[in-house]
Amino acid sequence: MRHNIMTLYEFKELNATKVEGEADPILGATLSLFVGDPTTLLDLSAFSLSRKAGEQPGEYAITYTTDPEQLPEAYTSNSAGTRTGLGDVDLGDGYIYKMVVGDDICGYNYIRIVPATLTIVPAYTDVSATIAWKDSSDKDGLRPSAEDYAKLLSLTADGVASDMLPAVVDNGDDTYTVTYTGVRQYAYADNGERYDVDYKITQADVDGYTTDNATVGNEGVITNTHEVKADSAGESEDKSDDRSKDDSGNKPEEQQVASNDELAKTGDQTPSALVALALGASALGIAIVAKRRSKR
Repeated sequence: MRHNIMTLYEFKELNATKVEGEADPILGATLSLFVGDPTTLLDLSAFSLSRKAGEQPGEYAITYTTDPEQLPEAYTSNSAGTRTGLGDVDLGDGYIYKMVVGDDICGYNYIRIVPATLTIVPAYTDVSATIAWKDSSDKDGLRPSAEDYAKLLSLTADGVASDMLPAVVDNGDDTYTVTYTGVRQYAYADNGERYDVDYKITQADVDGYTTDNATVGNEGVITNTHEVKADSAGESEDKSDDRSKDDSGNKPEEQQVASNDELAKTGDQTPSALVALALGASALGIAIVAKRRSKR
């Protein structure tokens, strides 16, 4: 007499996740006996796991195959002829059941399959550039602030314009750091081949500056140069010095010294020479008058 004993196993696939570009994680599952004789336990080695092919972000079904020596496929028998697979059974509870029967597994035996997925999530990266300012530490006050400078920048991905806004940091050493955070790292060709996205940062014209390398790739350098005006204080000093000179190019002090020297050379043009001349004329007049009186 044959005993029909119902045995229920649960083969539960485990969900897995990876970032695009990384290797697949090891796929796993559990096998549990819920109803039946524990001495008739199947082994987890009867199942092998794989997943639907593809590398782009999305969900990929995890599938299984069975070892025909341990668990025959539907409507086939293993080499020992002891088990016959009866295919999938829908019991209406949302799970997939595989029903097997055989002389060494008494009665009806169900394996409840709990499916899972491998989820590939997008890989993100940052794109940055360094902005060098050659303007004598903004001596003329023309350099835009970090906030205003951000409005002069644009980003393209494989030549396609992006509306992302960058973060701009003033490093305090005549450089700014520009960063676009969280952009997609990879794209895919029509044949499904993955490649790194080519990002370019472009700067618009900055008033008062000339620019080298207005468009750069990741970690590039943009240099902005401004010619600083001459020192206005130095110019005022020179003009003041010019005004202190006469038409001959000499300063008043030099002119006075020169006049005194010339007077010293002529002698008769100095006040002391004029006094001596007057005294001599007076003495001569007195001598003439005295001589006339003595003749009388």
